[in-house]
Amino acid sequence: MPREAFMVLEDGSCYEGILYGAEIGTQGEAVYFANFNNCEDVLTDPASAGKIFVIDTMPAEDESEAQSDNLWASGLVLGEIDSQLSDYLEENGTPALVIGEIKDLCQKLQSKAQTAVIGFSAQAASDTLKTATKYDHLDLTKQVTTSEEYCLMPDEAAVANVVLIDLGVRQDLIDKLLAANVKLEIVSATITAEEVLAKHPQGLVISSGPGNPEKLRYVYDLLCQLVGSCPIFAVGLGCQMIAQTFSVKTCKVTSRHNGSAVVRFADRYESHTVSQNSSYAIDPERIRYGLNVAARMVADNSVAALGHDMLPITGLDYYGEENSSACSFDALLKGFVGSMQRKQKESDIDAKTP
Repeated sequence: MPREAFMVLEDGSCYEGILYGAEIGTQGEAVYFANFNNCEDVLTDPASAGKIFVIDTMPAEDESEAQSDNLWASGLVLGEIDSQLSDYLEENGTPALVIGEIKDLCQKLQSKAQTAVIGFSAQAASDTLKTATKYDHLDLTKQVTTSEEYCLMPDEAAVANVVLIDLGVRQDLIDKLLAANVKLEIVSATITAEEVLAKHPQGLVISSGPGNPEKLRYVYDLLCQLVGSCPIFAVGLGCQMIAQTFSVKTCKVTSRHNGSAVVRFADRYESHTVSQNSSYAIDPERIRYGLNVAARMVADNSVAALGHDMLPITGLDYYGEENSSACSFDALLKGFVGSMQRKQKESDIDAKTP
């Protein structure tokens, strides 16, 4: 039965509404999510862990697919809700607060995300907020990474063996890699470099995920030992961690990095729409040590894609395109697979050379 509830933000503002979905309080980083069209996709994306999504319009019809077995978002705040979404959230233990001032709240959060608490009284929410840990200080990767290693085989003969370091992997990335006829060994973010190299990977994939890349020292240490060992393909948080490995800073950004974004590559005139789910971005002014900016976000000129002058590294700080006619993600993934095949051929030739 829906009941009255309140959301308190770190700036002290309070919003009264009616709670649907799971009848529980929650806390997290309240972020405005632009163009919230793929409800199940976003809510089950491991990169959504620790976030309360604030949206101003509901999708007319959600045709998206789940990106994991869990619903990771901490909650939803919106202006209206239908029974189907409310039931879905209730089944998955996620609350949704419906408020009247949704437009004002979205406008406030567009410039800066804020720590927020949803509770059944304004005072209780305020008290909880005083001791709530900010999103920036959480290590959410250990919450979403796989607890056990597992292997997936493509339908056809594998062209390469890839180790995927799971920082919060989406199902669509797994599907794309398997469709490229790659054998996948999916491992925890806490794996050691020695354990990775013992698998003799022909390529590494660093997945997307939630949280602040500067808090993942163990991933930084891991990648420092693995960079240069074989071709690397990194997505989202994984791309940000590659930047960190080359001493390139990441920074907190506005809510425009949650939702649709427009990307333009340096070697192409046209731009196209992609999607992001991140509170951080790579500082374009600090690119160094052979890294290069392959693409930028049109809205704020932040880094959308990375390459390297000498090493086979591809980093994409976004997911696959919403516009299927713009295929940069698939093209770059194909290039990654090609680089593994070329390296294997070179190794075979060297092995045959007396």
